[in-house]
Amino acid sequence: MAFVSQEDKKAKAPAIKAVLKKYGAKGSISVRHHSTLVVTISASPFEVKDGHETVNNYYIDSHHSGEKAKFLNELFEVCNEGNHNNSDPYTDYFDVGFYVDIQLGRWNKPHVQTGAKQPEEKKEMSEAEKKEQAYQTWKQNYINSVREIVKQHNTPQTQAIKTLIENEMAMVTGLGFDADETSTRAAARASAFVEALRIMIR
Repeated sequence: MAFVSQEDKKAKAPAIKAVLKKYGAKGSISVRHHSTLVVTISASPFEVKDGHETVNNYYIDSHHSGEKAKFLNELFEVCNEGNHNNSDPYTDYFDVGFYVDIQLGRWNKPHVQTGAKQPEEKKEMSEAEKKEQAYQTWKQNYINSVREIVKQHNTPQTQAIKTLIENEMAMVTGLGFDADETSTRAAARASAFVEALRIMIR
C-alpha cells in the first residue's frame, strides 16, 4: 500500500528546493492522503498553457521539450528517489512505495511565468498633465511657424526684428498653460505676432 509521511516530505525537501532554485522556480511541497508527494510549482520561467497543468511523470519527454523537460525530469527524479514500483498493469496489480504528483499552477491560482513581459498599464493623464502637454505642443508649433515665415521671406533681418523675435520666443518659453491661456488665446497671440512679423519683413 502506497504511503508517504510528513517526515519523508521533510527529508526530500532540500533536494526538491535545490532543483527549484537551479531552474528559477518557486513552489510548495505537500502530502495528499498519506500516499502522494505533491509538488506545486507556482512560478517558473516556463510557459504553462491556461495557467494550470498536471504533469504526467512517465511522458515528460513526449509532452515537454528543452529546459522545461530537463527541469521536470530532474524534479521527478529527486521526488521519486527511494521509491519502488512493482506494479503490473496487465494484471491490475499495483505495488508502489508512494505516488508523485507534480502540478504546474493550481486550478484556482494560475502558474506565473517569471521573466515574461507583462503588458504595461496605460496611465491616465491628469488634467494638469493634459494642459501641460497641450501647451508644449502649441508652443513648439508656434515657434516652428515663426521660423518658417522668416525662412520663406529670406530677408536680411534688422536688429529690431531679431530683438522682437528673441523677446517673443522668451515670452513663449516662459508661458504657463493655465486656465486663462486657452488654445483660442494662444492662437490669437500667434496670429497677431506672425502678422506683425510679416509687415516688418516685407
